[in-house]
Amino acid sequence: MLEFSINKAVESGSIEVLQFILTRPDQITRMYEDLWSIAAEHGHLEVLKWMKDNLPTKLCTPRAIDRAIENGNMELVDWMLSNQEEAGCTAAGYGFAIKNNDLAMLKYLHKKCPLLIEEKDFEFAISKNFLPLVEWIVRNVGTCNFRNAIDIAAYNNNFEIVKILHECGLRCTTRAMNCAAKGNLDLLKFFHQNRSEGCTSLAMHNAAINGQLKIVEFLHANRTEGCRENTLDETAGAGHLDVVQWFHRNKKNLNSNMAIELASAGGHLDVVQWLTKNRTEPCTYLALNKAISNGHLNVSQYLYEEHNLQCDKLYIFEAMSKLHFPVVEWAITTFKLQLSTFIGFAKTSQNTRALTALEKLKPKPEEAPTTPGLPPPELDNTNKIEMLHVLSISIFKESIHFSDKGNYHLELESSSIKLF
Repeated sequence: MLEFSINKAVESGSIEVLQFILTRPDQITRMYEDLWSIAAEHGHLEVLKWMKDNLPTKLCTPRAIDRAIENGNMELVDWMLSNQEEAGCTAAGYGFAIKNNDLAMLKYLHKKCPLLIEEKDFEFAISKNFLPLVEWIVRNVGTCNFRNAIDIAAYNNNFEIVKILHECGLRCTTRAMNCAAKGNLDLLKFFHQNRSEGCTSLAMHNAAINGQLKIVEFLHANRTEGCRENTLDETAGAGHLDVVQWFHRNKKNLNSNMAIELASAGGHLDVVQWLTKNRTEPCTYLALNKAISNGHLNVSQYLYEEHNLQCDKLYIFEAMSKLHFPVVEWAITTFKLQLSTFIGFAKTSQNTRALTALEKLKPKPEEAPTTPGLPPPELDNTNKIEMLHVLSISIFKESIHFSDKGNYHLELESSSIKLF
């Protein structure tokens, strides 16, 4: 209780209460170090001065100084470092100054209690693009052993920091050029012309899936790494038609086995149309199913009308779960599917929005069958299993895989449950 009272007195900055408590004969010496930290953390300079003059223990702890640095309180830091012998901060204090992008504090600490900068703190400054702070560190503290600095600067697309680090002789890896290929042609050219680390096939892959045609062309003309086997597929999935067309003209041996499916899943109608008219790879039912599942009505209509593809109810259930009602309505109507199956799924999954949308598709009373006494159709076993499978997506967050025989598998962590 006494410790709590003393801490609260220091925290509130009340010297009067602190004086009263410390006149008691209790043993409180062990609490002195904590008091320095509490006073520093809350910025109470007058309390610190009083404690310096009145407490038996005169030592201002590094922890207290670090707290003041973290709060950016230069006045407090200066007083503690100037008025206490053997006082100093720690590497954590330097880290706080860097995280605060406080160059003035960092310069002061380097003058008063010089320490080496920890690699993780320097990398943080680079990742946040603290350009003046990074430049000061490399020119005044030294960073010769930092291994990932240029890679991180390239990942964050900061050309100026890359040039500063390059001038200071820091190392990098192929990751730097691979990252630059995502969209910074000038930075990519800099690495190509000034560094020897080079890149990998991931560079052209990154450029392609990000729609950077000029970078793809530069790499093709000046490097030999090429691209990856699935680059065309993923570029189609990202919807970059101009890059897809370039690969078609310049990479004749590049397969696109999944290009149509991925473009359909992404809703890129222009890419789907071009691929089906200019590539020889077949358009499979999976393209239509993925378009339906992701709610892309225009792509679904095109694939059905131009390629006469059929859909799987499983993907309509998925579209319902994602609230893609226009494509659900189109699929039920186009493929003449039993409406009660989907109403039953909406009820079972407690999807009230889907249920409301599906109820509107019911025929009006005058259009309904007049045969009396017939109960609504029951779900057959296949539909029940399909519904169970889709419901499990939201519950277990599993991944779906399709075997060659068309069996569905529910995968949970390392175990696999075969539904049928």
